Amino acid sequence: MSEAEAKDFLVNQAFQTQAEANGKWLRVQYTSVQLTSYFSGYSEILAFRERRKQEQGAAFNLKQFHEKFLSYGSAPVGIIKKLMTKS
Repeated sequence: MSEAEAKDFLVNQAFQTQAEANGKWLRVQYTSVQLTSYFSGYSEILAFRERRKQEQGAAFNLKQFHEKFLSYGSAPVGIIKKLMTKS
């Protein structure tokens, strides 16, 4: 994605201000590893959620899943998964 495409996406699809888009573009130039860790965490959470959905079937409740997941704060996803599956 080019700079112009990224900024256009941030402003027109992610509802960021132009100043936020400019700042995010600069940030990604210097700390891109942090951004990939966000995607990695997101992917891990999504996979866990889908697994729980398959396991629980009709009993699965998306809101309850998210509330429970978020109740553990900023713990690593792997720890949260262990805590949520032991109970």
